[in-house]
Amino acid sequence: MRFKEFIIFIIVFTIIYVLFFIVYDKLSATLSKKKLIKKANDSISIENYNNFALFYGFYTKLSLDSLINIFTIINNSEQINEINLLDVANQHGTTPYEIAVCVCYFEYLGLIKRRTILLNTNSMIENSFKDQNIISKYFTVIQNKSSFEDIKKVFGEETRNDFTNINDKFLFPGVRFNDNVIYYYGGDTNA
Repeated sequence: MRFKEFIIFIIVFTIIYVLFFIVYDKLSATLSKKKLIKKANDSISIENYNNFALFYGFYTKLSLDSLINIFTIINNSEQINEINLLDVANQHGTTPYEIAVCVCYFEYLGLIKRRTILLNTNSMIENSFKDQNIISKYFTVIQNKSSFEDIKKVFGEETRNDFTNINDKFLFPGVRFNDNVIYYYGGDTNA
């Protein structure tokens, strides 16, 4: 094989190789998206969401179709920060707070990854380094459903500020902090 034929072979092989992996990547992304949508359809329940909304202090008027539509909007978005909570709320006749609770519900079910929700700007963003540190810091004690006083004994006075931040940014789905008391969502019943 001469040098010229070898170069042509390498170029053709490289093009075929790259095209194969582009097609493979698109196909696997499509299959994984379909799998996630099937999991969402199986997991999302209007009765469970009603209980989740009650935990956050309101009665919902959303239907199952609306919940799945909201999930689809969030799932299909290229960037997290492209989603405007007010726009989504207006589309479904609800409030940005309820859309934030919907996002927490999807996080609670494990359908989407955890994110920071900012109601004052009607937006969601990737967790900042500071927020991720707070999540890591309190993950174990929240998993154990420890009381605020027990957590404060371990972490000190900054615990109040951290839990106010957790509450305001919805950093832990199913966890609320009010009047120095941590409330944990109990699944089908509010605990």
